[in-house]
Amino acid sequence: MTVADLSPDALARLEAKLIADLEMVRKVRALLTEHLPMLNSAAEGGSAAAVPASTTASTPIPQPSEPAVKRKPYDEILFDCLLAMPEQGFAPKDFARAVYKVTNILPGTSTVKTFLNRMIRQGKVTVAEARTGRNGSLYRCTVSQPVSADQPTSIPVSPASPPVLPVGPEISPAPSTE
Repeated sequence: MTVADLSPDALARLEAKLIADLEMVRKVRALLTEHLPMLNSAAEGGSAAAVPASTTASTPIPQPSEPAVKRKPYDEILFDCLLAMPEQGFAPKDFARAVYKVTNILPGTSTVKTFLNRMIRQGKVTVAEARTGRNGSLYRCTVSQPVSADQPTSIPVSPASPPVLPVGPEISPAPSTE
């Protein structure tokens, strides 16, 4: 379906097809739960007529024993990786590696750039050193690390970092005339 195909009538037809498909899945599931005990007993050598149909139709569908593990939203994973970055500064590729260590999926450069720009707008990240080229600028996280339960609260979580001076060509001091 393309954008040109979108109309209220086309969406209504698509909805009707999806509802019909859903009803078919429900019917097949009901038939499967009704006939599954008979199929299992026939495979074990018993007779299929030994199980009455009325008891199998009311049998609930077995649910998985373990609930599905809920994953964190991707933005929360990115933010946790941001908090793990060093205080003196990090490059976008360092941030991408940290995300890869957590998720085993290397984020795209556009994903990293978009996230870092959003954090800059929110004031959670600052540009420590503006650079051009392949490596890009260095960034610094301005959000303080959360205090864990095993750390005493009287000790500061992160010491104040010294200001980062821009890196450039070495300039020798002017010779003194004294």
